[in-house]
Amino acid sequence: MAEQRTPSPNRRLNRTNTEALEATMASGGFERVDTRGRALYQRLEIFEDGLRELHKLLHRLLQSHERHIKDMREFSNALSGPNACFSEEGNMALRDGAHNIGRGFQDMANDDDVLMCHTMRTQVLTAIGAMEERVLEPMKELLKDRHFRFRTVRSATKRVASLQDKILNSRDDSERFLDKLGRELGDALDKREKALLLLQNADAQVDYHMQMCEFHRVRQMRKIWQGLVSCHMVHHTVSMEHLSGLKRELDAVNAFQAQTEIRDRMQTDRPVY
Repeated sequence: MAEQRTPSPNRRLNRTNTEALEATMASGGFERVDTRGRALYQRLEIFEDGLRELHKLLHRLLQSHERHIKDMREFSNALSGPNACFSEEGNMALRDGAHNIGRGFQDMANDDDVLMCHTMRTQVLTAIGAMEERVLEPMKELLKDRHFRFRTVRSATKRVASLQDKILNSRDDSERFLDKLGRELGDALDKREKALLLLQNADAQVDYHMQMCEFHRVRQMRKIWQGLVSCHMVHHTVSMEHLSGLKRELDAVNAFQAQTEIRDRMQTDRPVY
């Protein structure tokens, strides 16, 4: 009867642990661990998509303001330019009123160009680009690195499970063969341990930087919204100042006075028959 060989302590295997490990791999347990990384990455992608859409909307709004400024300047030039359409107007108050409106619209167009277009382009749109470059991209790189570490752990775990299964189910019980598999298993366990440590470090970095990312993301978005609202607030406030001044100037246009002037002129210019 052949002597039954007992594996040395450093190669003694726990079948229960091996089966549990294999069951974890088969049921996708490590995939569920990585779900955390995918969920965080998807969170960033959703925000990035929203940020990209906001950039497009603001760019369209900026183009709309630029077209509006161009129309206002053309309108201003038609009323107060060298070939103004009211330059031959006989009523001085109406002629001056048209000239003042043209000048006021020119001032509003210039202010709109500075307060809306320039500010939106240099502050709001620039802030969006800075957020993508300084907040989102570094965080996505960290998550990619974490996913790489996770895949390394998963690969190392599969290698350990394969060697454990090979040792348990091998028909070759020679000392040389078992020593070889034992060394391979020891190396595989060391590699998995190192991979797990790197994954834990990556998780710690992701945890910290995700908190900082969320802080800077929310703070920067608040600045973007505040900048957008402030642009419109200042724009409308300055426009109201211009328009209020124009309204006061137009109050000087007196229809009764114009009626009296044209009556006196008609009487003066009446021919004698």
